[in-house]
Amino acid sequence: MVQQARDVIEFFTSYPCVHSCLVRLFVHNARFAEQDIHHLLFDSCKELKLLILFHCDVGDCSVWQINAPDSKLKLLQVTMTLLRVENREFSLSAVLRGTTNIHTLTLDFDGGGLWIQPEGKQLCPAFSKLRKLSICGMFVDFDLLWTINLLEAAPSVEIFLVQIWDHPCREEMRLRAEAAYGNQRTKPSWSINGFTSSNTWQLKELLFVGYRPLEQQTLFIRAAMKRAPNLKAVHLKENEKPCRRCEAMSTPRPPPRGGFFPRVQEEQDAIVKQLREGFSSSTQIIFSSSHATVKCAVYP
Repeated sequence: MVQQARDVIEFFTSYPCVHSCLVRLFVHNARFAEQDIHHLLFDSCKELKLLILFHCDVGDCSVWQINAPDSKLKLLQVTMTLLRVENREFSLSAVLRGTTNIHTLTLDFDGGGLWIQPEGKQLCPAFSKLRKLSICGMFVDFDLLWTINLLEAAPSVEIFLVQIWDHPCREEMRLRAEAAYGNQRTKPSWSINGFTSSNTWQLKELLFVGYRPLEQQTLFIRAAMKRAPNLKAVHLKENEKPCRRCEAMSTPRPPPRGGFFPRVQEEQDAIVKQLREGFSSSTQIIFSSSHATVKCAVYP
């Protein structure tokens, strides 16, 4: 990692003209000195608009602070690779401290444990201008009510996307890793009663990709519908991109958890009834499937 960082610095030193025109940069597997990475990415590359950092740091257990108020950066993507024996959580509010202009935020857990600590009002300053929030890679068995805390901290969010992770092809690899290292998937430990914002939610669209008629999914969607008076549509979608590795597995695949995506009208009617039971709502519920028989069904 240190050598990789030296190579990056040497490249920019050899071709200083790159600084003035670079707008997109992807750096992977590099360990910089803190002054070097900040000088390289923000003091020198003043036109940078997209930055992707994959497994980059400034030392073991290090904290790197970005202080670039005049930066033109529009998209920052950070991917962290933790060792399988590690089970660390960190504070998202600490990571975003000092930022007040985030428009879109995506958290991708890649089917693993939740690597952020339970928080509520601590997230309000960073989420003050948030308009789109995406929670991706949520393991299919996990409770989803904890995400209500994020929406309470970001009442200005208009679009909320949840994407479910369920890959038998990778689950076998994870089980083998657990047997070797003893690490297990960490379930959500958040409580939705700890923080309630007084601000009215502006949520207009809830997109749920990988929907199945599981209890935890129904409870989450109902909770969002009850709390969002401006909610216009709930989109329940089948996974749009099937996994080729899962489809190619030689061993017979068990039925998906909770059953299959509802494609027939009777199944959809029953789900709509469950979602609206006990309260009135004008929210449209839309079923979207890649299957030939049902591509889209709208329930006003």
